[in-house]
Amino acid sequence: MEVLERIESLEATVAWFVRETRAALDRLERSIEELKIEDRKEREKDRKEREKDRKEWDKKMEAQDKQRLKDKEEWDKKQEAIQRDWNKKWGETANRLGTLVEDVVAPNIEGLAYSYFGCKRIDLFAPRIKRTSRRDRSMLREFDCIAICDELIIVSDTKTTPTVDKVNSFIEVLKDIFDYFPEAEGKRVIPIFSSLYLTKDLVTYLTRQNIYALGMGSSTMELLNQQEIKERMTNVRT
Repeated sequence: MEVLERIESLEATVAWFVRETRAALDRLERSIEELKIEDRKEREKDRKEREKDRKEWDKKMEAQDKQRLKDKEEWDKKQEAIQRDWNKKWGETANRLGTLVEDVVAPNIEGLAYSYFGCKRIDLFAPRIKRTSRRDRSMLREFDCIAICDELIIVSDTKTTPTVDKVNSFIEVLKDIFDYFPEAEGKRVIPIFSSLYLTKDLVTYLTRQNIYALGMGSSTMELLNQQEIKERMTNVRT
């Protein structure tokens, strides 16, 4: 009887333990599930916050990009305006310098006509003269300085930055000189290429082309290759 009671008591204890264990496991399972749900909520919250931060960052970067683009466009416009102003001023300076050199050269051409080329009377002396082509009335050309006298027509081309290409262009102009000055047709052409400074190589090139080189000497402008041209002309005659 006593053994039976003990067995029943043990069974009851085991049954209670099983119930409690199951209840504890159920509570643990619910807690774990609640933790999982809470964790998912936290992670979703973090994701939304990160997404919000990312959007705000992208918006900030987009605004900065727009501002940088606007600043660049304004900078480019300012630089273009500065460049246009600089080009205008440089062009005006270059034009003034060009006309200044021409103004320096022109009186020397007139003086050379009398003193070196033997003119007794100048029929036409014209710095910066414009003439229309006899063959094509739509063609208008400006000549830096022209002097017509006796049996000569002196054609001066003045450059602030003389080069071989500019000499070659002058040579092409000389081919049509009587087309623009028909009153000088039959006269001897005296070509003079002028600048404040002419290099030795360019003077040599001008001499080979039978063109007088007029540049600054020790104190005034002078023909830098007159002797060489004279010798070439003498050799041609002989």
